[in-house]
Amino acid sequence: TLTKLTNLVNALEAYVGLPQAIPQGATDGVATVVSPTQSGSSSITTPSTTAGVVVNPTDVNVPTLVTVYAVPETLLTNLPKYGPYYQFTSSSGTFNNAVLAGICTDAPSSLSNLQLAHNVPDPNPTNIQILPPASTSGLSLGCTPYLAMGPSLRNENLAVRGLRALERGLARLVSPAPLMAAASGTGVGGTTKNFSTFGVVQTGFGWSATNWTYLKLGPTTSSPDISAALSPSSVFSGPVQGAFSMVNPPDTYCSVYAATDTTIHSRVFGQDSMVAFKRTFVAPDGASTATMSFAIDNDMKVYVNGTDQTANVTPNGTLGANEAGFISHEGCPNQGDFSLSLTGLDSLSNTVTIIAVDRGGSTYFDASVTAASPPHP
Repeated sequence: TLTKLTNLVNALEAYVGLPQAIPQGATDGVATVVSPTQSGSSSITTPSTTAGVVVNPTDVNVPTLVTVYAVPETLLTNLPKYGPYYQFTSSSGTFNNAVLAGICTDAPSSLSNLQLAHNVPDPNPTNIQILPPASTSGLSLGCTPYLAMGPSLRNENLAVRGLRALERGLARLVSPAPLMAAASGTGVGGTTKNFSTFGVVQTGFGWSATNWTYLKLGPTTSSPDISAALSPSSVFSGPVQGAFSMVNPPDTYCSVYAATDTTIHSRVFGQDSMVAFKRTFVAPDGASTATMSFAIDNDMKVYVNGTDQTANVTPNGTLGANEAGFISHEGCPNQGDFSLSLTGLDSLSNTVTIIAVDRGGSTYFDASVTAASPPHP
């Protein structure tokens, strides 16, 4: 049974002087000892293939017990966060080098800007560390349709491996097929030297993101009245998903139009019209800066937390050429034509309002925010 197996694992660990690595009742767990003298790296993956890590011999100075198992805990952050959550442990503490870790997240596939994160500092965390992103191609993650898992810890050749552990102070414990198929979604990876509870967070928002709201301000004019866009009493429609456009031949040669659902979005941002787009986002805990990027056809004005930031958009393009205080753009829009460095962000919620203007032909608007990770302990 799982209880007896866990007891045996912990007894072996105690015998060789290692702390208890897998608590009673743990599910979807794996334990492996990595030695600095072994040949080749250890790819350590849970039975469900939902979470894993790769540790090289040069990453440790002494035989090190590495465990990964599912936990009910969550990440200590106000960012949008997604499970499943896994506890990663190392009996030697900090690794010599950053190791590759990853989880198959249950976040909606439409989301972007997903990053692996873990609670810090361990063992009494108060915040999270967002890891530098890395491909999970080096991990043996499955990411097949997710089903609820029952308790499952595998012991492959336990008697032989147990004897070797008693002889050399090393143990390698892995687990059999889980009770149910488990991995799903997209594998999100990162690199880290320290372990704790891991999960996935979303920082900022990506191109063609969801949860935009909009307010139609009327036809294009050289002296637009944008007061309604900034009034707290105005009621915005939505939410809808970007990008927003209406394509009119012969403008279909612009590459961004090919992937746009004009049937829906032409009703939002029509030809020769002004529309205010608004949404909120959360910055990583402890961070106060981010970069916002834009694609626009034709002109725009940008407010962040109620402050006009249009003059800080780079490159400046032509400011005020067609509408007072608006950035003007001609030709095909492209993601990243304009960018804005955001500072002084709020730790709970930030509001971006973009007033988009079309001056004939096709229309287009989209934006993304990449929030900077906070300082890491």
